[in-house]
Amino acid sequence: MRQHVSGVWMSAIVLTFVLGTAPVFAEVQNVRVGGDLTVRGMWRDSLRFQDDTSTGVGTGTGNEAAAPAGGSSQDAFIQALLGLNVSADLTDNVSVDTRLINQRLWGGHGDTAANASTTATSASSNVNVALAYVTLKELFYSPLTVKVGRQNLWYGRGMIVGSRLLASDGDPGQTIAADEFTDDRGFDAIRATLDFNPATVDLLWSKVTENAVNAGDDVNLSGLNLGYRFPSYNAEAEFYFFNKRNADLNPLNLGSGPFNDKASVSTLGFRGSVEPVSHLTLFGELAYQFGKRDASANALGPNADSESARGDAHRAWMANLGADYVWADVQWTPRFGAEWIFYSGGDGSDTAVGGWDAMFRGKFSTLIREFQSIGTYLPSQSSATGFNALTNSLTNQHSLQLRAGAKPLEDVDVGTAWTVFWADKGIHPVDGMDEKRYLGTEWDSQLLYDYTEDVQLGLIYGVLWPGHVFRDQWDSTAQELITSVKVSF
Repeated sequence: MRQHVSGVWMSAIVLTFVLGTAPVFAEVQNVRVGGDLTVRGMWRDSLRFQDDTSTGVGTGTGNEAAAPAGGSSQDAFIQALLGLNVSADLTDNVSVDTRLINQRLWGGHGDTAANASTTATSASSNVNVALAYVTLKELFYSPLTVKVGRQNLWYGRGMIVGSRLLASDGDPGQTIAADEFTDDRGFDAIRATLDFNPATVDLLWSKVTENAVNAGDDVNLSGLNLGYRFPSYNAEAEFYFFNKRNADLNPLNLGSGPFNDKASVSTLGFRGSVEPVSHLTLFGELAYQFGKRDASANALGPNADSESARGDAHRAWMANLGADYVWADVQWTPRFGAEWIFYSGGDGSDTAVGGWDAMFRGKFSTLIREFQSIGTYLPSQSSATGFNALTNSLTNQHSLQLRAGAKPLEDVDVGTAWTVFWADKGIHPVDGMDEKRYLGTEWDSQLLYDYTEDVQLGLIYGVLWPGHVFRDQWDSTAQELITSVKVSF
């Protein structure tokens, strides 16, 4: 009898557990699984404009596969990316999207990041969460859509917010050598979108960097984006406000001393595009920054230089103008375009200082120069005052690009671009020398071949000739050649 009672109680407990946990399982209406594999073979030379000098590995020194000090400035390696996407439609208006990635150099088989500071081949077997967010449509109110979790953010042309790459954590495991090709660009964010067609309202809050969990030392991004699509000429316009607040009071480079103020950079801007005639697109953007400067002697600061301090008053401008035209009805479908980008600089006691803060820029239209910035491949320059950061490509700079392309065959696309760079405020290459402005000229070319609808082969070549700002031994020509195979499944 006692055994029978015990059995009854056990059955009741199991039944209660099953019934109590049943609502936890969400109703799944549809599941989608896919992914992609991209393998890039890379050859690079003097991306820092220096011959026979190790470029180092790591977010602070530039992620080229390093040669020993005094060795060759040329690098050759193969870099691979594997991505797995899983998306699920749950109950009505609820979906979940995830993306898992493995990034590594061929020949790296390590499972830990113990040697991350000296090698780019550690932790090669790690799998990172690139995306993981839930989408809630018609939440409380029919036009409202909310996304919560790690997600990609891209506003307008990606000039202000488009990637976390400039946060210097695109490759946290140091598993690849060329961080600019990382797939880990998502933000941990909450994004609310009100779609009143043709008007939209976007509200954003993101935790970019947590730092110490129990301290108020985080990096946060918040913003408002108002958009409107006009009924004619395929015209659209956006007005935006974004604020980056860096409350970390301890520099990564402890030798520079503690930060003396919290940094808060706000960006207010307007952008738009229009198609006045068929196949011709005109676009423009103007933004103004203000607040407390996010700079220090810390080499990882995206706007660091030697003549300003974190917390100083910050004022800067950015402008972007361009046009693209496609001859859609002509054989080979030729296309042509032109684009001008401007980041303001400031005057210092010895030289120009950086002005514009690149925020979380996602758009990069050149292969080499636009990645010559702090956190990637900042060119060195000899100076007693140590203002190397003034050669940063993301501030104090104009660029003018002319580009063209065509499809000579149905599955083949070719394109080329010629870009000239010059400083907004003159830079003194060496103390006592007259200021210089010409930064360099870059020529990039690309060929893409769709072998099948699932496989694409690519070839990219770029060469950057340094300008008068760069002097011997920091004026070597930079080159990069990339072959790629991408398979989508």
